[in-house]
Amino acid sequence: MPINIFPASGSSLPPFKSILIKGAYAPSAPIHLCVSHLQIAEDTSEKILFLTPNRQSFAASLQDFNDGWLAEHAVTGTTAKLLSKVDIYYPPSTAHWLLLLSLFKPLSNSTASTSRLAVLPYTPSLLVLHEPSAYFLVSDQADTLDLPRYLQLITTALATASFLSSRETIPVVLFDSRLGDLKLPIVRPLTPSRSLFGDDERSAIMRQERIERFVEKYFEWTGAVVDENDAQRAFYFFHLCELYFNSLHMNEAPRTPPGHGTFDASSKTRTGPFKLLMERRASGNELGSEQVVLEWSESKYTRSTNAAQPGTRFIIRGDN
Repeated sequence: MPINIFPASGSSLPPFKSILIKGAYAPSAPIHLCVSHLQIAEDTSEKILFLTPNRQSFAASLQDFNDGWLAEHAVTGTTAKLLSKVDIYYPPSTAHWLLLLSLFKPLSNSTASTSRLAVLPYTPSLLVLHEPSAYFLVSDQADTLDLPRYLQLITTALATASFLSSRETIPVVLFDSRLGDLKLPIVRPLTPSRSLFGDDERSAIMRQERIERFVEKYFEWTGAVVDENDAQRAFYFFHLCELYFNSLHMNEAPRTPPGHGTFDASSKTRTGPFKLLMERRASGNELGSEQVVLEWSESKYTRSTNAAQPGTRFIIRGDN
């Protein structure tokens, strides 16, 4: 059975060492990926490390989406057993995220001075990074964070995946729905007391960059989920951006249309159809050497008369 982000087989992710999925992916997609990964594991003792910034936001997004398959299977039988092998951590800040990863040590490398809280009694078979952009969108933290900080979250995770395994590097998956919207300064903003420049010079130093093109370079595969109902709006968006950036003789037009966050607060019901276009990075560090496309829709249905809210089910349209 291949690894996929749906409860049904037939449309799966390509084999990967690292993969980035951005855009409007389904909130339950990371859970389905974990379950399908553990289903094909040769060793039944395999476990997964999962990092996400906020327990409440993660739980609320799953509850609002209400994946019908998970509602029926997550607490019973084999699926419940598999989900018990996913260790989820909720570092509340970027500093906690980095500290947590730096403290992890496999049991084989631990010493008498190693904290028991830092020792992993197993070697994880997968590392999932979930919505790190949430740290950078919080108003009370945004002014102290920059592009290098986001990249540090990713590179530290990749280094940890390599360190924890004495054999093959542990695969790493990054889910970040707001990556296409996120713009950060290349350097940390200076406080007024530390600033040696005038307002104009300081503004130039703090110029913000879209970070997705920097992050993509660390991953073997990059996938973007787009709601095809917004295809016309996205077409005009990219066309206007192309005209604008060409007029400036720049080549930095955003690659992901705005407004495609999985966890946006909205009364709009997700229905789709959705498309996930995945591109593999070639040896020359350029995307497009290989492509995989998944297409699906989502529909609401009533699971039972006692159900508090309708469930969501996937209707797979594409096949790779």
